[in-house]
Amino acid sequence: MQILRHSQIAVTMNIYSEVSSEATETALKRLGEQLWMKTTASKDRSAWLKSCGEDFPCRTYVRHDGEIVGEGIAVADRSAIEWTEATWNPTTGCDRISRGCDNCYALTLAKRLKAMGSPKYQTDGDPRTSGPGFGVAVHEDALDTPLRWREPRTVFVNSMSDLFHARVPAAFVERVFAVMAATPRHTYQVLTKRATRLARLAPTLPWAPNIWMGVSVEDESQVDRIEQLRKVPSAVRFVSAEPLLGPLDQVDLAGVDWVIGGGESGPHARPMDPAWIRGLRDACLDADVAFFFKQWGGRSPKAGGRLLDGRTWDEMPTGAERSRPLVAAN
Repeated sequence: MQILRHSQIAVTMNIYSEVSSEATETALKRLGEQLWMKTTASKDRSAWLKSCGEDFPCRTYVRHDGEIVGEGIAVADRSAIEWTEATWNPTTGCDRISRGCDNCYALTLAKRLKAMGSPKYQTDGDPRTSGPGFGVAVHEDALDTPLRWREPRTVFVNSMSDLFHARVPAAFVERVFAVMAATPRHTYQVLTKRATRLARLAPTLPWAPNIWMGVSVEDESQVDRIEQLRKVPSAVRFVSAEPLLGPLDQVDLAGVDWVIGGGESGPHARPMDPAWIRGLRDACLDADVAFFFKQWGGRSPKAGGRLLDGRTWDEMPTGAERSRPLVAAN
């Protein structure tokens, strides 16, 4: 096993042919340069990075004298998600618990990653609610990843899991929060559907100013998650209404700093009524809450574009440095 890092690209290679170390090193360097050139020259750099990111690895091959002498995975530590810059997955795997989970992209991707041999995706989940490679697993070796990132970045925590899943030990959740608190140069975005457990664990966690906490709310049936979120003393509280599957124009946004809205994408995407996203945007405007419109959705994330009423909505929360008192549970 050899690892080559070339700027944002890391290539982990299994060398399985008898070649000299010098020849192997030369081949690896050439591969790294080609990957980075492909990344920077791509017309859609973000899409390429998404296909070759921490959770979207690309299988690559090393050739020497015309022969394939090794293979491996190229990994980028940047994300194509419009509202973040990087992803960090100290846990992987999850279980579907509401309508918003029906067409879970992570569930589909985990099956593919398991087949590719990705070590983080070898735990199978309950087939009724999860699937191959998508059983909940904690990764001790991933805890120090943000410590190695020298440049500040905005980090989506657990894009392939839910940190507050019941099978993630509370002690491990505390360790994840400790890493976030120890790296104030980064801003962390944590998103959960398990808002009740979030509120229960909140008093035991170090809520540093660089930790943003959010809940997913796909329709009116899940607005109680926002009630639970209001009990959390994070510097920024946010709501992800993606996929938006029903109207939320009457939602109470008191205590919420930021709302992300968007339609579902994928081969089985459920259409989003334009009135739903307009109603959510208007609720944000009325409540003076930052609004981010991610996508209309469709078969692919970019299928419908990102324009809403002739413009993009890329608002981000402000005042992230303020602290909040913990609101006592009722």
